[in-house]
Amino acid sequence: MDSIVEKTYAIEQLDSDESALEYIEEFIGNGSENARLLKTYGSLQRSQRLYKGAIKSYTGALEAAKKELYTESLWPILFLRGISFERSKDWGLAEADFISALELSPDHPQILNYMGYSLLERKEKLDQAMRMISLAAEKKPDSYHIIDSLGWAYYQSKDFEKALLYLERAMELESTDPIVNDHLGDVLWMLGRKREAKFQWKKSLSFNPDPVDQKNIEDKLIFGLNLR
Repeated sequence: MDSIVEKTYAIEQLDSDESALEYIEEFIGNGSENARLLKTYGSLQRSQRLYKGAIKSYTGALEAAKKELYTESLWPILFLRGISFERSKDWGLAEADFISALELSPDHPQILNYMGYSLLERKEKLDQAMRMISLAAEKKPDSYHIIDSLGWAYYQSKDFEKALLYLERAMELESTDPIVNDHLGDVLWMLGRKREAKFQWKKSLSFNPDPVDQKNIEDKLIFGLNLR
């Protein structure tokens, strides 16, 4: 099974997600119930936005891991299934998986950051989101994803000066991420630095954001933030 998983990732890197998915499906179709294999299958499905299939695969991986007594693999599978639930707009089940993952791996920065950022985007439990992301940043201060989330948490709290501090730090860590550039543009706009904001939004578009984000950024370039 390990060699199948390794070959799957090699195909993904050298060819495409679709080819890797076709390769691993040969073994899944034969009734394989290996936790690592099913987790890999779920992650390939998730990368192609096949979230319902990914949830099914991760659920199978959880059941297989319990049978195999492969308990150290449970929290990553729960976390990945939670992401799939969140992307499927089923926040209740997503939150439950994130909480279960944190129970198995307390204060894991990746889980804290994803759950905290999701709460920010939903504009729910903002104090809890800030605590989770702040703790994640303490544990991984050089993760641009986490520092970006912390800056965005301050943005949502309308502390734009502090948001700017962290988002500029995120830019130092990774200057080509479309979300970081978009967030920095928003903060600059709210601080009255509109020309700089538009520069960041244009820069964000050059890094191929998701279609929904692209449309939002294009709207901001026309209307700004206060008029949207």
